[in-house]
Order: sequence, then C-alpha cells, then structure tokens
Amino acid sequence: MDFVLNVLPIAVAAILYVRVASETSVVEIAVLVLWAYFALSVSGVIGFFAFGGQSTSYPGELAELTNHVLLFIGTIAVLGGLYMAAATQDKRPLLKWGLVAVVPLGQLVVYAVSAV
Repeated sequence: MDFVLNVLPIAVAAILYVRVASETSVVEIAVLVLWAYFALSVSGVIGFFAFGGQSTSYPGELAELTNHVLLFIGTIAVLGGLYMAAATQDKRPLLKWGLVAVVPLGQLVVYAVSAV
C-alpha cells in the first residue's frame, strides 16, 4: 500500500514536472522527488494524528478501499498539480519553489477530505 500511496504519486508528479518544464537538471528532479517523499511522510503522520482514528469500529473493506482510492487520486492531484504549476514558473523562481513548498499543506487538505 505504501508503494501505491507514496511512490506512484511521486513518480507521476516527477514525470509531469519534466514534461511541462522547459529544461530540468538531474539535481532539480532529485530535490523534487526527495521533497515530495519528505512532504508525504510528514504530512501523513500529522494527518493521522489530526484526522485519523476518529471511529472506534472498522468501517468495512469497501469503505477502506474507497478511502485509499480517494487518497491516491487526491495525492496525485495535489502533488502533480503543484509540480506542474511550479514547472511553468521558470522565470519566477520564488513562486516556483513556493508552489513546491506548499505540497505538505495541500496533502493535509487531502487527508482532511479523505477522513470525512
């Protein structure tokens, strides 16, 4: 499950970034991948303590599957969307790296929505 919820969204976001950016370096891609992994890990822990464990009973397999699918789609939307937006800002590096920096906040929104 970690592969699907962490590695695949990072790979999709990196591919989207490379496709949209006019030019990239290996170091830039490595920094983006490491930041995405760090952001997903930290926001996952914070999201668990902030939004997880609210129900004392098991919701069922279908509810758990639906939650994981929504979490996967939301993670790809946030991570891919912010990375694509950052890739278009080659002439404004402050905005570019600011969009990359807000990935953990976007991921916390995904966790909050998926917890409902």
